[in-house]
Amino acid sequence: MIVRDHGDGTWTLLRQHDHGLSAGLIAAAWTRRVIPDDDVVFAVAHHDIGWVGLDATVHRSPVTGVPYSFIDHPDAPKYAAYRAGLDLLETAGPVVGWLCSAHFARFVESLDDPVSAAFLAAEQARQERLWPAIAAGRQAVIHDELSVLRTCDALSLFFCLNDPGSSTWPWYRDGVAFGDERLDVRWDGPDRVVIDPDPLARPVDVTVPWRRIDAHDRTVTEGVLSVTLGGTGAGTR
Repeated sequence: MIVRDHGDGTWTLLRQHDHGLSAGLIAAAWTRRVIPDDDVVFAVAHHDIGWVGLDATVHRSPVTGVPYSFIDHPDAPKYAAYRAGLDLLETAGPVVGWLCSAHFARFVESLDDPVSAAFLAAEQARQERLWPAIAAGRQAVIHDELSVLRTCDALSLFFCLNDPGSSTWPWYRDGVAFGDERLDVRWDGPDRVVIDPDPLARPVDVTVPWRRIDAHDRTVTEGVLSVTLGGTGAGTR
């Protein structure tokens, strides 16, 4: 779950898979360095499919009462969901399976606890098993395609984690990485995100449903986050 804490006993929740679908729309318009094919767009759009079950329920810290987000959700159920999602994604083919496994493995590379180490070892084994099934020509570009997945994920998180028009979330204050490049990302009003240099073939409109809940998990209000992404010359809706 993506969680925005408003500091008043209410939280805005956005489901991970909905965020992933918006990242897939960005990938479908991507043109910088590599043109994603259907496998890459599918991998980007569905990389968080494992969260569907967890996000069906609000899970809270027993200490603080705050809803868990994807950042602080307890490791054991989170990794179990990751594995289930990656098993499902692997059925879409070796490229999809390898890309998503490599994407999630990166999250835990710097962690040394036993649960994280076991997850990392299993995903490294998955990648080694899938690699020979990927054509040699595809192997030559798949790391650039992995960069597309990571960057589209980050671009979607930029507008999901921040309140509309605000750039308070610390991860992306200096832009978003694309391989060895850095893309400047900023709001231009409450419903438009400007990317410079522009990696997209056209402006991209995305929508992500959200709901705001109180301490008793009651829905206070709900709606749809609507954002247009593009370069400095892109039109607005």
